[in-house]
Amino acid sequence: MSFELSFSPEFYFAEGEPYDRSDLALNAHGQPYSVYSAICLMAEKDKRAWRRLAKEVFGCKPEHLTAETVLEKIQETNTCGTLSVPVDVWIDPEGYHTVEVHDASHYVWGSGMSGCLYDNQGTAATKADAIECVLGVFSNQLSKRELAKARAALKADGIYYFRKPAEMGAQYCEISVERGEYRETD
Repeated sequence: MSFELSFSPEFYFAEGEPYDRSDLALNAHGQPYSVYSAICLMAEKDKRAWRRLAKEVFGCKPEHLTAETVLEKIQETNTCGTLSVPVDVWIDPEGYHTVEVHDASHYVWGSGMSGCLYDNQGTAATKADAIECVLGVFSNQLSKRELAKARAALKADGIYYFRKPAEMGAQYCEISVERGEYRETD
């Protein structure tokens, strides 16, 4: 089954693409989250697929094929194989040549007092990593039992309120999903 592409401009181009950005728009797992970056990644990393695409769809040599030309063909084809992430974007009308566009989400974590900004904060590629990072800040202060409770609460609800905030220096710790550019923190 196929579907018509009906996505926002951000689906095709990440912020700064194609001219004001020197890197590819990749999520925390190294996967492209824009059509343009998916095309560029194919050209850079999958030379065999790029050669086949140039020959079979465009009738040219791969060195003469540009990402902009492929993007125009995608917009003309206007089809995807899935509506869920990763979106399987068809380059040709038959769907023999495709690129995958992934989600750009990652996790942010932090701790603090209600009504205040986070005291400790960072980003992580996965939910499990975010939980371990935020609990790492407090692991020396928590009993094994409270650490297990905190881990379970963060996994289920994304937030844990400390039993003794004055001793912890924070009332709660929290993780949440954020969309967009992933920048690793220390």
